[in-house]
Amino acid sequence: MKSAASKAAGLLGALREFSEREAILLRVGDYEGFSAIRRREAPLIARLCELASRVDTQGLMGRLGELLERRRQNLALLQGRAEHLRSESLRLSARRERLRLVSPYLRSQGKRGQAVTC
Repeated sequence: MKSAASKAAGLLGALREFSEREAILLRVGDYEGFSAIRRREAPLIARLCELASRVDTQGLMGRLGELLERRRQNLALLQGRAEHLRSESLRLSARRERLRLVSPYLRSQGKRGQAVTC
């Protein structure tokens, strides 16, 4: 049977791999994959917290803290991208609305044979 320290080391390795995949998925814009990885990480983190009481917590908590910080950075990057997409969507909606308001005028100008420039 594995010791608590070896279990923790294995879980940390798996969590490190997930964290690296998370960053890659964010870079390529695979937000669904990012979310799936996040869901798979949660039980690992819970198990590591349980093991922390039975192993050298200083070493384990230090490495776990680094990985959790990387997760926070990935989440902050995701939130930044989401905010950028929201603002871009609002900008496009405003342009679409302006075009909707101006298009009847542009159509009437075109019917009169006048050049329409935008």
